[in-house]
Amino acid sequence: MKSEIFISKNHPACDGHFPRAPIVPGAVLLTEIASALGMANQPVFLNNAKFIRPVLPGTRLEVKAEPVTGGMKFELLLTDGTVAVSGTIRHDAGS
Repeated sequence: MKSEIFISKNHPACDGHFPRAPIVPGAVLLTEIASALGMANQPVFLNNAKFIRPVLPGTRLEVKAEPVTGGMKFELLLTDGTVAVSGTIRHDAGS
């Protein structure tokens, strides 16, 4: 599965993260990944997440994912194919 996401340069979470050198907060990236995987409106759990490269506001990103036992393994790729974030996410175990 592949999906493209874009976080605007004007995203309000980037304004103070960090002044004069903004990056997209990890919580925003994880929310966008969950949304791209169709998990936006349900409880999800991160089995693990590794933030490898900072993501600048205004960057186009690609989410690649594949099913694994109990969830989805994902990678968030920068436009040059570099992995920015990787991990596994799963639905609420009670659902």
